[in-house]
Amino acid sequence: MSWYAWWQRWRRGKVVVESTPTWRRYFGEAAVQDVLRWSVQEIASSKQGRSVGKLTVSGPDGQLTLFLKRHYWLPLWQRLTVLCGFGESSAMQEWRNLQWAKAAGLAVPEALAAGEHFGPGLRLQSFLAVRELQDMLPLHQAIPLAWRMLTPQEFQHWKTCLLQHLGQLVRRLHAAQRFHKDLYLCHFFVPAECLRPDAKLRDRIYLIDLHRMRQHNWLVWRWRTKDLAQLAFSMSVPGLEPDDWMIFFRSYLNRDQLNPCDLRLLRRVLRKAERYRRQNAHHAGVQSKRNWWIHTETITSSSRSDQPSTPTIETPSESSGGRAAGLRVWSSGNSSSSSLPCHPVPLRIALCYDKVYPARGGMEVFIVDLIRRLIRDGHEVHLFAWQRDAEALPDSLIFHRLPMRWMPRFLRPWYFAQSCEDALRQQHFDVTVGFVKTWHQDVIILGGGLHVANADHNILRYRSWWRRGIARVWRMLDICYWSYLLLERKQFCRGRRPLIIAVSDMVKRHCQRYYHLPADRIRVLHAAIDPQRFAEDQRENLRQEMRQRLGIAPDVPVALFVGHNYSLKGLGTLLQAMQVLRGKPLRLLVCGSRKDVAYRQLAHRLGVSEQVHFLGYQADVRRCFFAADFVVHPTFYDPCSLVVMEALACGLPVITTCYNGAAELLTPPLNGFVLDDPHDYWRLAEYLDLLSQPDIRRQCSLHARRAAADWTMDHLYRALLDIFYEVAERKRTLNAVGKASSCCWSHSQAA
Repeated sequence: MSWYAWWQRWRRGKVVVESTPTWRRYFGEAAVQDVLRWSVQEIASSKQGRSVGKLTVSGPDGQLTLFLKRHYWLPLWQRLTVLCGFGESSAMQEWRNLQWAKAAGLAVPEALAAGEHFGPGLRLQSFLAVRELQDMLPLHQAIPLAWRMLTPQEFQHWKTCLLQHLGQLVRRLHAAQRFHKDLYLCHFFVPAECLRPDAKLRDRIYLIDLHRMRQHNWLVWRWRTKDLAQLAFSMSVPGLEPDDWMIFFRSYLNRDQLNPCDLRLLRRVLRKAERYRRQNAHHAGVQSKRNWWIHTETITSSSRSDQPSTPTIETPSESSGGRAAGLRVWSSGNSSSSSLPCHPVPLRIALCYDKVYPARGGMEVFIVDLIRRLIRDGHEVHLFAWQRDAEALPDSLIFHRLPMRWMPRFLRPWYFAQSCEDALRQQHFDVTVGFVKTWHQDVIILGGGLHVANADHNILRYRSWWRRGIARVWRMLDICYWSYLLLERKQFCRGRRPLIIAVSDMVKRHCQRYYHLPADRIRVLHAAIDPQRFAEDQRENLRQEMRQRLGIAPDVPVALFVGHNYSLKGLGTLLQAMQVLRGKPLRLLVCGSRKDVAYRQLAHRLGVSEQVHFLGYQADVRRCFFAADFVVHPTFYDPCSLVVMEALACGLPVITTCYNGAAELLTPPLNGFVLDDPHDYWRLAEYLDLLSQPDIRRQCSLHARRAAADWTMDHLYRALLDIFYEVAERKRTLNAVGKASSCCWSHSQAA
């Protein structure tokens, strides 16, 4: 490529689109950027800068269902190869691979179109459209299903035929020196009608996801081992036994007797498959176990009948802390929080928090609600604070005003914590409770998470590595960071060792990661709200009133963003996603902070100022929730956002990130979506587009209401009360033991 052609490609860009007559009959000459912004009815998968969406359209030949694989972010090396003219995007490479596979006689999906848009600069995006494989199942689902449907003899025959044909398919692929590099069972499909013992499986096993497939003339043994190890790793599904791998391997080699070279290949494959298993176990956070193909003993089922029971297939969301794990209170033999035991003896409880004003945020609202409930149940509640909102608190609350004086910001938490310790030492309480940056309490509720985790996640706001490096250097020079870090270490690792109540499993993991706290010192209780705050009485009237004031029609979808720190909560990413959806009937409400000038300017530069309504601080945020159709919270750090709880209580689906502890209470895609990367505004735009569709939003709203009913402030309060009584009983036991030891020592001295 000449320098002039290289410069033109860098400056003006290049667009390549290849399509079939079927695609042109339905969509005409669609541009790449238009395809990237199309609305889909379902997102099949979304990861690593790409997503796969399902789209159904009507045209001259009837209804067409296809899958759009859209690549929004591609690695730098791939962009450089396209710039230099000797490389292609992932979508175009998969298009070429599908064309080759079809010509070679392999069963693959029908490719309809592919396109890539390069430039200006190093920008590269692409798409691939393939026709849906109707009435087909992936092998990791088809094999367990056949295992349940067929008799043992029929299933053994069907499984043997399947593995033999699978081995022949992989052998044909490798004979052409083509290597898939993602060869898992989930990428092989068979027709549902083939789950019969007499089914003909030859040329009916479809191979998908060819965007990584390459032809290699060198290091063939390396890529062959990788493909076979991936397949061996994925063959641990119900219905497959250790000997089944050898059926596939012999068919792949096309011989029954293995020579020394075959045995060396087998050992390499099994060793690499074992490494895959260990890596997967490490990332999933589960205990490592030996692989099924390394067992020397034969794995047999002790109770399998002609109609075997349904095997339990653990999904990644269940194993890594899904909704069931999120609602777990503790695992040390305590009763469920739904059944409140009888506690006839009232407690004397002390709460420590610097300033209790409900208007400041979610933690203050929780403290006020907790105080009201404790006093309502007859407990004696003392509040140690600098200031409080007397009108928001019950009259029977005993308030202890701690001394307050001016001092530098990095010393204020130390002064407040020492004041709390001095005041608590002068009195006796059954339970003492702290919330943030205090010590000498029996229970610490980490509503705001850990300071050190918050500081690390603040750096994630910057997308580029050099800006993150500057932020780390600046943090090292921040005296507040070191002061709060030392205070946190004193709080958890020195003196009295309190019981930690983490508001999410994410916060619990942070406690174990940063301070190596034992699991028995940490209880997980997700934050919750009182759903009565969002009663349905005047919702429709407030919704109409708010929309009329903003000039929004009743049928226009509205997204809501609520937060105080717009930078940490990801408003910049959300505005970029709104730019992707520019021209579509979607509005965004932004409220929570008066410091929004920079984001108003950003919205104007992105051309979405007419779609975004900046409302500033709202004393009554209920009007905003009632006017919205769903909530967007693309935060970089939130221990357990109350915004998510409030949205679910209103029946609104939620879009948030994996850095929000409240995401553990969601069940995507039933009641919302969870982003893996808060910077990925293209994927965020896809989720916004999905929830803008009335049918999808209606179904998600139903599931959101059910999720809100599963965990409320009543459940949280009862679980907290159980912990308070447990701590009080433990203190009484320790005091009794201490007194008995003191008496024994006195008697021994007298004797």
